[in-house]
Amino acid sequence: GIPSGGTGVDNNSATGKGFAMGIGMEMNKSINKNITGNYYIDLGVAAGAEVDLSMMEYTGQNCANPSQRVGLNGYRARGSIGFYASANAQVQKKNGSGSVTQTWNIAQVKAGGWLDGRFPRPTYVTGAVDGDVQIGHYTTKIHTLGDCKKCGGSYHVKHSLQWTSCIHLKHHYLLNRSFHSTFEWGDDCGATDSQAPVASGTTYAEGDAASDQQQKLIQYVHPLTTTYFPLDMPIAVKYGLPINESFDVSEQQADGSIINRTFKLAATISMTESTYDGNGSTVFVKKDKNNLGEHLYTKSLPVSLTMSAANLAPIGNLGAQTASKASNTGTASKGGGHGSNSGTHSSSGQSKGISLSFPPVTMTAQPMTNTNTTPPPPPAPIVNNLESNRIYKITITATLKEYKNNLWQPALKRDGTPVNQTVMKTFFTGPQPAVAPIGSSSK
Repeated sequence: GIPSGGTGVDNNSATGKGFAMGIGMEMNKSINKNITGNYYIDLGVAAGAEVDLSMMEYTGQNCANPSQRVGLNGYRARGSIGFYASANAQVQKKNGSGSVTQTWNIAQVKAGGWLDGRFPRPTYVTGAVDGDVQIGHYTTKIHTLGDCKKCGGSYHVKHSLQWTSCIHLKHHYLLNRSFHSTFEWGDDCGATDSQAPVASGTTYAEGDAASDQQQKLIQYVHPLTTTYFPLDMPIAVKYGLPINESFDVSEQQADGSIINRTFKLAATISMTESTYDGNGSTVFVKKDKNNLGEHLYTKSLPVSLTMSAANLAPIGNLGAQTASKASNTGTASKGGGHGSNSGTHSSSGQSKGISLSFPPVTMTAQPMTNTNTTPPPPPAPIVNNLESNRIYKITITATLKEYKNNLWQPALKRDGTPVNQTVMKTFFTGPQPAVAPIGSSSK
């Protein structure tokens, strides 16, 4: 197997940047087949392997050439593999119950090894292979002088009342060999592959996690049409980062240490609407998202509630209408009417109020079943509400925020500037006017 320390990632990968993976496999097969009578051939094969790979960023310098940083810009690959295989064949004699009473080993082969390689700057490969082969095993009975002394002469006491011969077995093989081989090549930087000590005052390339996000803010603003813009078409914006979802990014410092910074992307949108003669105002924007990950912005219509006086009946009239409807079913009467034979309440004389009675209702719980197998209708398409012959200008500002001191605040690059991006688009729902309005350019 792989020796101690022979993993795919070593102790010097302090930056945490890179990837590592491993995979293992094994196989075991056994065959037992009757040859003749009570004799059986038994065959067994087993094998397995493990592979570990990594590509990591390392600290330190190349121990073979201290003027160079280890690896390519600090990145170095490492791979390790361990394997084993065994095969054996023997003849077994079994009794009537199937138990093995005697075994003759024909052959037994075992092999295993490991290989560990690291490159570049420096390149180093090491490994080992071990094996054991035994073929044609048999035994003979021997009785040497030394053996006899161990058991007290030619005979020894097996039990208190029984004597037996002092017999010893000697094992023989037609071929019995073992081998072990190791090898290495290249420049080794220590048992754990740590690099040569870094001279005092050595600095590392500083990272700028905030600046790395600059090109990931706004990917595009569609569509690109500027004239005769469709009235129902939303403005689609694709951001390079999820909106208002925090994420962590590691950043290397000048002393080689690593810190994590927590960011999120915030976006603000504003839109104005103007007529061709220059009258304009700010409009509200509605936000949606499609299954392509695009954010869709549309003009939001103002909400208004209009109720006519004719639709608002006085409370007394509403009560009278309710009672009148109820009297038609025999459950109530109004004014000087007579009571019905159903036993419901009635009022006589000039009535100033309304009296209602309801027969008792028996409620029976019914099991809830959903017999509707029709799938729900697809969601309505997202449409805009623009007006024709208007000038629209939409401004999208994406700002990277950082969580510091328990607050979300603008993320700053190493030079102290914020990370943001603003895109303005001006478009017309008719022909472009002869004189373009101020701010019609986009960037």
